[in-house]
Amino acid sequence: MANVYVQPRPKGRPEGSVIQDYSVEDSAEHVIGGPFNTQAEAIEWAKRHGHNPLVPRVRHLNDKKRPDHWRSAINISYHAAQQMDRLSPRERNELQRALESGELQTEVLRNYSPVRFVSKFGTDKRVVWSRDNNGNIIILTVVAR
Repeated sequence: MANVYVQPRPKGRPEGSVIQDYSVEDSAEHVIGGPFNTQAEAIEWAKRHGHNPLVPRVRHLNDKKRPDHWRSAINISYHAAQQMDRLSPRERNELQRALESGELQTEVLRNYSPVRFVSKFGTDKRVVWSRDNNGNIIILTVVAR
């Protein structure tokens, strides 16, 4: 899942001026989707096309080379039973960042409906996860090996 950037347009407009529309861009500044009337439409388009949409944390700070200027538009929820969730709060934050950025190697678990994925996390954990109808990540279970 590639990172894409949801950008308000026109670019270079003064702070506080009106946003005309939104576009979806890759890291090389190429417009790959849009124009969209709302940021939500641009995010949904990116999810439907298998991308990880990123939005600026602050409107006028949107340097694509600075990860701290961006946040993921994908939400993660935990549905793992407490005894099956073997993650510390720090590990949860790290897992969320890794899943949103597409950094984890992932395998598709066949013969499951809906589709489930398993990702190796750290040295001894496996995370089983899926996506809801809106593209949000759902953690199903975490297993220590």
